[in-house]
Parts: sequence; structure tokens; C-alpha cells
Amino acid sequence: HDQTMPLSGWRWVIMEPVARYLSRSILFVCGYHWIRVKGSPAPPCPPYQSLPPIVANHQSWTDIMVFISLGCYGFIAKQSVSKAPLVGYMARVMNVVFVKRDDPNSRGSATAALRERMCSPTLPRVVVFPEGTTTDGSCLLQYRAGAFRAGIPIQPCLIRYPHRWYAQSWDSQPFTSHLIQRLSSLHNQVSVTFMPVYQPSPEEIEQPFLYASNVRDRMRDMWSRVNGRDISLSPLSVKEKLIYQSYREGEYDWEECLRRYAVLNESMLAKSRGASPANSLPATPVHTSVGATAPFPDVVEAASPLPSPMPPVPVMPSSPILSATAESGVPIATV
Repeated sequence: HDQTMPLSGWRWVIMEPVARYLSRSILFVCGYHWIRVKGSPAPPCPPYQSLPPIVANHQSWTDIMVFISLGCYGFIAKQSVSKAPLVGYMARVMNVVFVKRDDPNSRGSATAALRERMCSPTLPRVVVFPEGTTTDGSCLLQYRAGAFRAGIPIQPCLIRYPHRWYAQSWDSQPFTSHLIQRLSSLHNQVSVTFMPVYQPSPEEIEQPFLYASNVRDRMRDMWSRVNGRDISLSPLSVKEKLIYQSYREGEYDWEECLRRYAVLNESMLAKSRGASPANSLPATPVHTSVGATAPFPDVVEAASPLPSPMPPVPVMPSSPILSATAESGVPIATV
């Protein structure tokens, strides 16, 4: 069997019902006794007569179990998922496309494999989480453009876990404690809303980032209608979250964390101006205003070398991106 392609033939005939049964069983044990579903996956559509890929928001590892139990099997996931107990085994059996986030070659190979599956009329439907990471459900992060580069129609989908005591995502706590909390709740809820297929315009086909942004706007509007409350569009992306996680795990110290965040901010501003971002770290460190829960600035601006310890300074918005971050009220620590 080609490990780069999904299962087919007799292997698929055997594993498809097994995967659906195991997924639904895991959800049931975790308290999801039923799944509320609105709409349905769309049938094949032009130009390739392939099943339109599903583009969904991402809140938890159980998202994958939900979609598999509904008959949607193709995913792209970070490499660490392949090592998760049971979930990793099922992902390998279903030939999930794994990607190493810090490896450009891995990202390129994953994008090529994803495009091939999305355009094939014979392969299973693909499910993509364009945020690239989980959130607590209070916002939609910036969408990565990889899923939209094929320029084919997609089907947006909203997944929601109404909860009161804890968020479904587990990036900020050990998986064991997260699982104990999950199992301690006798009944949990999950709802899935399949939206109409989104047909990209010629401009969106030429500009994947525009395509991704417009789909995110459409999903935000549908979220408000379906759930009766608004969801914010965060100016943050998975890149900020990865820097924060590296700080929490001790990979970066305080100064290195701030330097990387400043470089990322400079790159984003350069892209918004149509200029080439700088490839080097700033010559001087940065001053920041620091919140109580995260080591990230509401604002980053060039300043004199950092004193030790570094005192907070007043918030002085210096860029549209970081100003929007301060206004959105979505701290990186909760993403």
C-alpha cells in the first residue's frame, strides 16, 4: 500500500466502518451522546467532479472524531498527532497528511498532496482546518492560504462545542488533565453546520489569501446566525501561538520570544505594504506592554535596549495589526 495515498480497495472496505465505529465510540465515552448536524456534505461539483473539500474552524482533537463519524476522512495534521494514543494510529491508518510546521520542505510536500486529493474525483473528501491550530471558540484566527491555492469550490463548515466550565482545546494544559476534565463531564454537546458550497471568483482563484479571507468572513456571518452570538475575527495567526508555546515550554527565553514576535510583526507590516520583509532580527530589542497572562506585547515598537527587569510601558498602537489585537480583546494565551 502506498503510504502517501488514502486506503483503497478491500482495505478501505474493511477500515471505513471500523474507523467510523471507533470514532463514534470515543465520542460517546467522552460524553458526546449525539451530534447535532445541520445541512450535509455537498455532492461532487465542477471543475474536477471531485467532492468539495470541507473548510472548518478548529477547536479540539475531537473535531477529527466528529468528521470521521460523519463520513469525512481526509485530513492534514501536525506531525505530533501521529504519536497521540489511538488517535495517531487511526490517523496513520486513514493516511492523514502530516506536516512539520517548522520544515518548509514538509509544508511544500503537504500542500502538493493536499491539492492532489482535493482535485481527485475518486479519493475521499478532504477536511481542512485553515487556522492551523485549535482555539477556545471565541474567535477565528487568520486562515492559512494552502487549502485555497487549488482554486476549487469549497464547503465551509462550523463546529461548535457549547460548554460552560472549560474549553475543548487542550494546548495550554497537559493532555492527561484535559482528558480527566473531559471524562468528568457526563454529557457534552457538539454541533456541526454544513454551509452551502462557496464558488470562488476569478480574483479569488488568482489570490488565495483573498479567497481565504472571504471564506472566513462568510463563516463569521453564518456563526452569528446559527449560534445567536458574534464571533470575532482575530488578527493573530498560528505563528503567534507557536512563539507563545515555545516560551511556555522553555525553548525561548523572554528576550528571544520578544525578538521573534517583533520580526513576525515587521514581516506582516511589510506584506501589508507590498514590500519585502526583512530577513534578520531587529538591531535593537523592543519595549512592550505586557499582560498578566502572556509574555506578548499589545504593541511592539522600536526602542532602546531592554532594561533588566523590563518595565511595562503604556499602550501606544503603532500598527493596524497590533492595534486590532488590542481592540479585539483576544489574548494569545487563550488561543
